[in-house]
Amino acid sequence: MKTVFLRALEVGEKAATLHAAIREPKVAMGRQRFDVDPREFSSIPTSPFAYWVSPYIRKLFSQLSGFESQNPERRATKGLATTDDGQFLRVWWELQPPRIRDVWSTFARGGPTSPFYADLSTYVLWENDGARLKAYLDHKIGKSGQWSRWINSTNYYGRAGVTWALRAPRFSPQALPKDSVFSVRGYAAFAEEKDLSFMLAVFNSSIFDYLFKLALGRFGHPEFVVGVLQWLPWVENGSLQVKSQLGRLASRAWSLKRGIDAGKETSHAFVRPALVQAPGVTLESRAESWADYIRSSEVELASLQLEIDDLCFDLYGIDEADRRVISQGFGESSAVLIDIQA
Repeated sequence: MKTVFLRALEVGEKAATLHAAIREPKVAMGRQRFDVDPREFSSIPTSPFAYWVSPYIRKLFSQLSGFESQNPERRATKGLATTDDGQFLRVWWELQPPRIRDVWSTFARGGPTSPFYADLSTYVLWENDGARLKAYLDHKIGKSGQWSRWINSTNYYGRAGVTWALRAPRFSPQALPKDSVFSVRGYAAFAEEKDLSFMLAVFNSSIFDYLFKLALGRFGHPEFVVGVLQWLPWVENGSLQVKSQLGRLASRAWSLKRGIDAGKETSHAFVRPALVQAPGVTLESRAESWADYIRSSEVELASLQLEIDDLCFDLYGIDEADRRVISQGFGESSAVLIDIQA
């Protein structure tokens, strides 16, 4: 038996929208009115109360393999918690360069939303595979071998991958460089090295963000936990050409964002101060040149994101109606419906 759901979340004139959806159900169908059998919710493992999602989107969860299911090289996992950041963490400019590589490792611990690229300014004390941290954690319990309660997936430490913040408005992972460690709040995912750029592109696409939030049952600022990502629908049928194209787009986005970082003195990417890099005769002209460079980079990044979204929509077989919902929501349709019924 189907249940009728009415939606007026995105509009200001909620009463008028609801009234129109009831009075003209055929006009409102698929925009503000949805007739759905609640049993269909179980087609997604977490059974979210997502009445507005099309049957095709729901079927993706059963028709496609999960992220980890078909390839043992693909893995999403969590890292470590020091339980005492003041003792075991430092920002990189606090450390003496000769000691950094032997004693400390770059540490991915989440942070602001930053798709494709983010500089890792934090380091964790990881000399001799974290011997000091492990001893400290064992001492807390009073028994040896207990450090694994806080330190996970050590066999993935040092591998290149993808990392992201636990909570964010959008799923926006960044490249995880080699020789890094990751935390329990800066999750990480791994694949064969040749597939990492492709994975970074798909992870940053609008369709993957939508599927992730749908599975979580929350579209605000959800926690993008690895336990859900592990079984999210993953595309295996893309051509080598499309995968290569997505990889190039993600690499270009990474390069653009790192280029902007080259003017920040607190970044590992720092080369020279921004006003020294920028062309110009006066400080004012150099500042304008750098601002133009930032603007042009942001315009290109937006264009790259659109290309990635289109290619990933194609990979997942998303039609125009679902693309519109994913990209725009239902707000515009609601306004049109009110105008039609007025």
